[in-house]
Amino acid sequence: MHFQVWIYAASLAALGRAVLSATGSTLFTLGLLAANCINPEVNRFHFILLTESLFVSLTVLIIAGLIQVIHRPDWRSAACLSGLMGLAIALRPVGYAFLPLLPLLAIVRWRALLPRRGLILVALVLPAVAVVLLETSVYAQHHGLPRKSLASVHAIGKASVVLTNRDNPIRRTMPTTGFGPSWKRVPVPHAR
Repeated sequence: MHFQVWIYAASLAALGRAVLSATGSTLFTLGLLAANCINPEVNRFHFILLTESLFVSLTVLIIAGLIQVIHRPDWRSAACLSGLMGLAIALRPVGYAFLPLLPLLAIVRWRALLPRRGLILVALVLPAVAVVLLETSVYAQHHGLPRKSLASVHAIGKASVVLTNRDNPIRRTMPTTGFGPSWKRVPVPHAR
């Protein structure tokens, strides 16, 4: 458990370093770090043995990496950022949401990437792909393929909760199903 706190502290240190180098404002950097340190919703994750703590720490490191690549684009920081995104994906599939930032970053900083554009673009893609492929192969060795997704279980489970919960605001507005626009109502038997 203390390991998670130290990882979060290291990620905040990296964020502080990136923000300080980008802004030059010690006061702003300290305020940002203090706001992260005193946030009870974020801090409670670091004292529970779940993947949320590591994912939050990786998110902070990704933000620090984005600041670094935007401020001073080079292939090392681009590769580090891409590798961190790959680790976030390996930890939790919601990490795929970070991937659209890579082409956006390349578009926004296209002129700054000019001296070594090809090398930096490869560094933005290759580490993330390598980490995801490595994680997939390790998973396949231990659990076999195809990978089982829990999306259908969550969707079906949450649908039944929405349909049977009489206090649900969605059910009150759409009494037949609780889903979709009113012109697509499909009658279903109500739970007793």
